Amino acid sequence: MWIQFMCTRITEALNVSNVNTFRAVLLYLFFLEET
Repeated sequence: MWIQFMCTRITEALNVSNVNTFRAVLLYLFFLEET
């Protein structure tokens, strides 16, 4: 139970950071196209 809880938390944190990184890359590419 405890291990499952920890794994869910870690997975959620990784998913959030992955989404943020993906957004940052998209914004960076968008600004590169603008210039």
